[in-house]
Amino acid sequence: MGIVGGVETKRHGIVAASASGRTLLALLAALLFGIGGAPLASADTTNGSAGSFTLSGDVSGTLTVPPYLPGGATGCTITVNVGATRSWAEDFNFYRTKLTIDGRSQRVRFIDMEVGVKRLGQRYTLQPGANSLNSVYVMIGSEDYGWNSVAGTISTAKGGHSGSVSATLTAGAYQPGPTAIKGSWTGCEVLYVN
Repeated sequence: MGIVGGVETKRHGIVAASASGRTLLALLAALLFGIGGAPLASADTTNGSAGSFTLSGDVSGTLTVPPYLPGGATGCTITVNVGATRSWAEDFNFYRTKLTIDGRSQRVRFIDMEVGVKRLGQRYTLQPGANSLNSVYVMIGSEDYGWNSVAGTISTAKGGHSGSVSATLTAGAYQPGPTAIKGSWTGCEVLYVN
Protein backbone atom coordinates (compact mmCIF):
# COMPACT_ATOMS: atom_id res chain seq x y z
CA MET A 1 0.00 0.00 0.00
CA GLY A 2 2.99 2.28 0.13
CA ILE A 3 2.74 3.46 3.73
CA VAL A 4 4.95 2.06 6.44
CA GLY A 5 3.78 1.90 10.01
CA GLY A 6 1.94 -1.29 10.98
CA VAL A 7 -1.70 -0.56 11.76
CA GLU A 8 -1.47 2.84 10.07
CA THR A 9 -0.61 1.10 6.77
CA LYS A 10 -3.75 -1.00 6.90
CA ARG A 11 -5.97 1.96 7.95
CA HIS A 12 -4.79 4.19 5.11
CA GLY A 13 -5.44 1.57 2.45
CA ILE A 14 -8.88 0.77 3.81
CA VAL A 15 -9.90 4.41 4.16
CA ALA A 16 -8.56 5.37 0.74
CA ALA A 17 -10.32 2.48 -0.95
CA SER A 18 -13.50 2.89 1.01
CA ALA A 19 -13.63 6.69 0.53
CA SER A 20 -13.92 6.31 -3.23
CA GLY A 21 -16.33 3.39 -2.80
CA ARG A 22 -18.51 5.42 -0.43
CA THR A 23 -18.51 8.35 -2.84
CA LEU A 24 -19.64 6.07 -5.70
CA LEU A 25 -22.33 4.44 -3.54
CA ALA A 26 -23.53 7.84 -2.35
CA LEU A 27 -23.84 9.08 -5.94
CA LEU A 28 -25.80 5.97 -6.92
CA ALA A 29 -28.04 6.30 -3.86
CA ALA A 30 -28.61 9.97 -4.64
CA LEU A 31 -29.71 9.08 -8.14
CA LEU A 32 -32.02 6.30 -6.94
CA PHE A 33 -33.57 8.20 -4.05
CA GLY A 34 -33.57 11.52 -5.91
CA ILE A 35 -35.85 10.12 -8.61
CA GLY A 36 -38.67 9.98 -6.04
CA GLY A 37 -38.79 13.77 -5.96
CA ALA A 38 -36.64 14.48 -2.89
CA PRO A 39 -34.38 17.45 -3.60
CA LEU A 40 -30.69 16.56 -3.67
CA ALA A 41 -29.45 20.06 -2.92
CA SER A 42 -30.64 22.44 -0.26
CA ALA A 43 -30.99 26.21 -0.41
CA ASP A 44 -27.50 26.38 1.15
CA THR A 45 -25.94 24.97 -2.05
CA THR A 46 -27.49 27.22 -4.71
CA ASN A 47 -24.17 29.06 -5.17
CA GLY A 48 -22.06 25.94 -4.80
CA SER A 49 -19.51 25.25 -2.10
CA ALA A 50 -16.92 27.63 -0.67
CA GLY A 51 -14.11 27.54 1.87
CA SER A 52 -10.45 26.76 2.24
CA PHE A 53 -8.02 24.71 4.32
CA THR A 54 -4.45 25.71 5.11
CA LEU A 55 -1.87 22.95 5.48
CA SER A 56 1.43 23.55 7.29
CA GLY A 57 4.30 21.29 8.27
CA ASP A 58 5.58 18.40 6.15
CA VAL A 59 3.03 19.49 3.52
CA SER A 60 2.07 23.14 3.13
CA GLY A 61 -0.30 25.10 0.95
CA THR A 62 -3.95 26.03 0.65
CA LEU A 63 -6.79 23.79 -0.49
CA THR A 64 -9.61 25.93 -1.92
CA VAL A 65 -13.03 24.27 -1.99
CA PRO A 66 -14.35 24.53 -5.56
CA PRO A 67 -17.95 25.75 -6.02
CA TYR A 68 -18.71 22.76 -8.26
CA LEU A 69 -16.96 19.60 -9.42
CA PRO A 70 -16.91 18.28 -12.98
CA GLY A 71 -20.37 16.80 -13.51
CA GLY A 72 -22.22 19.44 -11.51
CA ALA A 73 -22.02 18.25 -7.87
CA THR A 74 -20.90 20.82 -5.32
CA GLY A 75 -17.23 20.82 -4.24
CA CYS A 76 -18.26 19.36 -0.89
CA THR A 77 -20.71 16.52 -0.42
CA ILE A 78 -22.28 14.91 2.66
CA THR A 79 -23.08 11.22 2.95
CA VAL A 80 -24.21 8.94 5.73
CA ASN A 81 -22.04 5.91 6.48
CA VAL A 82 -24.38 3.08 7.40
CA GLY A 83 -22.66 0.31 9.27
CA ALA A 84 -22.41 -1.01 12.80
CA THR A 85 -22.48 2.64 13.91
CA ARG A 86 -24.11 5.33 11.77
CA SER A 87 -21.82 8.29 11.05
CA TRP A 88 -21.48 11.15 8.56
CA ALA A 89 -18.77 12.07 6.08
CA GLU A 90 -18.10 15.43 4.48
CA ASP A 91 -16.03 14.72 1.39
CA PHE A 92 -13.93 17.29 -0.47
CA ASN A 93 -12.11 16.81 -3.78
CA PHE A 94 -9.39 19.14 -5.03
CA TYR A 95 -7.82 19.04 -8.49
CA ARG A 96 -4.44 20.38 -9.71
CA THR A 97 -3.51 22.01 -6.40
CA LYS A 98 -0.07 23.52 -5.85
CA LEU A 99 1.52 22.31 -2.59
CA THR A 100 4.96 22.14 -1.05
CA ILE A 101 5.72 18.54 -0.10
CA ASP A 102 8.96 17.69 1.71
CA GLY A 103 10.31 21.14 0.76
CA ARG A 104 9.55 20.79 -2.96
CA SER A 105 6.80 22.75 -4.73
CA GLN A 106 4.60 20.63 -6.97
CA ARG A 107 1.15 20.53 -8.51
CA VAL A 108 -0.88 17.59 -7.22
CA ARG A 109 -3.40 16.15 -9.66
CA PHE A 110 -5.96 14.96 -7.08
CA ILE A 111 -6.53 15.33 -3.33
CA ASP A 112 -9.33 13.64 -1.41
CA MET A 113 -10.20 14.91 2.06
CA GLU A 114 -12.81 13.41 4.35
CA VAL A 115 -14.09 14.89 7.59
CA GLY A 116 -15.98 12.24 9.54
CA VAL A 117 -18.27 12.84 12.52
CA LYS A 118 -20.63 10.72 14.57
CA ARG A 119 -23.43 13.33 14.32
CA LEU A 120 -23.85 16.58 12.40
CA GLY A 121 -24.39 19.82 14.30
CA GLN A 122 -21.84 18.95 17.00
CA ARG A 123 -18.30 19.90 18.06
CA TYR A 124 -15.85 17.06 18.60
CA THR A 125 -12.36 16.86 20.09
CA LEU A 126 -10.21 14.54 18.01
CA GLN A 127 -8.33 11.66 19.61
CA PRO A 128 -5.60 9.44 18.16
CA GLY A 129 -6.91 6.14 16.89
CA ALA A 130 -7.44 4.42 13.57
CA ASN A 131 -11.10 3.60 14.20
CA SER A 132 -12.48 6.91 15.48
CA LEU A 133 -15.76 8.09 13.94
CA ASN A 134 -14.63 11.70 14.44
CA SER A 135 -11.64 12.18 12.18
CA VAL A 136 -9.98 14.00 9.33
CA TYR A 137 -8.35 11.97 6.57
CA VAL A 138 -6.38 13.49 3.69
CA MET A 139 -5.02 11.54 0.71
CA ILE A 140 -2.73 13.55 -1.55
CA GLY A 141 -2.18 12.14 -5.02
CA SER A 142 -1.51 8.58 -3.89
CA GLU A 143 -1.43 6.47 -0.77
CA ASP A 144 2.15 7.65 -0.24
CA TYR A 145 0.76 10.87 1.24
CA GLY A 146 -2.15 9.90 3.45
CA TRP A 147 -2.79 11.27 6.94
CA ASN A 148 -5.20 10.57 9.78
CA SER A 149 -6.00 13.12 12.47
CA VAL A 150 -4.47 12.65 15.91
CA ALA A 151 -5.56 15.84 17.68
CA GLY A 152 -7.75 18.93 17.17
CA THR A 153 -11.42 19.78 16.78
CA ILE A 154 -14.21 19.44 14.21
CA SER A 155 -17.40 21.51 14.29
CA THR A 156 -20.35 21.13 11.92
CA ALA A 157 -23.57 23.09 11.63
CA LYS A 158 -26.91 21.34 11.91
CA GLY A 159 -27.42 19.53 8.62
CA GLY A 160 -23.65 19.65 7.94
CA HIS A 161 -23.80 22.29 5.22
CA SER A 162 -20.97 24.20 6.90
CA GLY A 163 -18.27 23.61 9.46
CA SER A 164 -14.67 24.04 10.51
CA VAL A 165 -11.67 21.93 11.39
CA SER A 166 -8.38 22.49 13.19
CA ALA A 167 -6.31 19.33 13.44
CA THR A 168 -2.91 17.69 13.50
CA LEU A 169 -2.46 14.93 10.94
CA THR A 170 0.10 12.15 10.92
CA ALA A 171 1.03 9.19 8.75
CA GLY A 172 2.76 7.34 11.56
CA ALA A 173 6.37 6.42 10.86
CA TYR A 174 6.12 7.14 7.13
CA GLN A 175 6.39 10.95 7.29
CA PRO A 176 9.16 12.74 9.19
CA GLY A 177 6.77 15.17 10.86
CA PRO A 178 3.11 16.00 11.32
CA THR A 179 1.02 18.27 9.11
CA ALA A 180 -1.46 20.74 10.59
CA ILE A 181 -4.74 21.61 8.86
CA LYS A 182 -7.07 24.50 9.63
CA GLY A 183 -10.05 25.80 7.69
CA SER A 184 -13.78 26.00 7.15
CA TRP A 185 -16.41 25.30 4.51
CA THR A 186 -19.97 26.08 3.52
CA GLY A 187 -22.42 24.93 0.85
CA CYS A 188 -22.07 21.16 1.20
CA GLU A 189 -24.66 19.19 -0.74
CA VAL A 190 -26.39 16.23 0.89
CA LEU A 191 -26.04 13.28 -1.46
CA TYR A 192 -27.70 10.63 0.66
CA VAL A 193 -29.59 10.68 3.95
CA ASN A 194 -31.26 7.53 5.24
